[in-house]
Amino acid sequence: MILIACSSEKEQMETIRNLAINDIKIQLQLPEGTKFKTEDIIVSEAIRDAEELGDIFVVTFAIKYQDTDGNIVLKNHTLEYVKIGEGGLEPSDYELKSFD
Repeated sequence: MILIACSSEKEQMETIRNLAINDIKIQLQLPEGTKFKTEDIIVSEAIRDAEELGDIFVVTFAIKYQDTDGNIVLKNHTLEYVKIGEGGLEPSDYELKSFD
């Protein structure tokens, strides 16, 4: 039973990670084919607020790029998702609450 729970949690985090990758590409208007390193994306479950209806997940992206002067710039973005579905393994089970 524990293995199933761990497997489901891992799959749930992978679903959120993939959803966040798609959302950040849309929000930042990144070109098709943009790739991210696994270590640049952190998915964590936030402390549940008693007033919230669903679990909250926070995804943090560290994006490195070069500005027009050739300087390397590191920019962090945070996406916050609320779980609205039962299963948690489908992108439709989550709603983007905020993007920063």
